[in-house]
Amino acid sequence: MEINPYLEDLDSQIPAIQLLTALGWNYLDREEALKLRDGREDRVILNNILRPWLREHNSFHSRAEAHPFSDKGIDEALRRLLDEPFDGLVRTNEKIYNLLTLAPACRRR
Repeated sequence: MEINPYLEDLDSQIPAIQLLTALGWNYLDREEALKLRDGREDRVILNNILRPWLREHNSFHSRAEAHPFSDKGIDEALRRLLDEPFDGLVRTNEKIYNLLTLAPACRRR
């Protein structure tokens, strides 16, 4: 009797890709992603995609007016994301999550 190996692609990865593309995300195959990472697998942030996206989609409101983030502000955000030291997978993910979700709220006070 032959036992079929578990295929994670069929159970989780492909459905996740289908869901994300349905939500408007663009799928990058391995070669495209590696090219955008300058050939480095340890780079998880695609600067050439994130920087223009941040410029187009982020702003702050003051006195009922929207103001775009400055290039200096975008540079600082990217620096903070990229310079977070590795402190174990869980702890580093918690720090980045807090940076992305809590830091803007804390600055508004």
